[in-house]
Amino acid sequence: MAFIASQLALQKGFEQLQSVAAQQKNYLGIWSTKLSANTTALDILIIVSSITQALAVMDQYAATPGMVAYAKSQFNSTTYDVAAEYTTMKNALTAVKNWIVANIPSNSITITNGVQVGATFTPAQTAPLK
Repeated sequence: MAFIASQLALQKGFEQLQSVAAQQKNYLGIWSTKLSANTTALDILIIVSSITQALAVMDQYAATPGMVAYAKSQFNSTTYDVAAEYTTMKNALTAVKNWIVANIPSNSITITNGVQVGATFTPAQTAPLK
């Protein structure tokens, strides 16, 4: 019997999707706690970068032909709407990114003596981000 590799791209893509989603959930959970203290614009820029990269990876793997059907089979549920859950997760990440872009001034990072210095934001200023 020959090695069956037809599902390999789906399997790897599905694993990557789950991994990136779990990483983002953990990462943003940690940041939610950190936002209870003053935060710099440099820190917030890291959040945007992480979300941007995660969304690109997720979209790449989600676009794999047959991914929705494969994901459903992995959850062993014909009624689980994996596409809707993916869209909800993606929209939540996009909402965080959009809030940051809309509410953190683009000039909140300066260079002083060759060092990047980020403006400081209080927990009250970042409360909606949590």
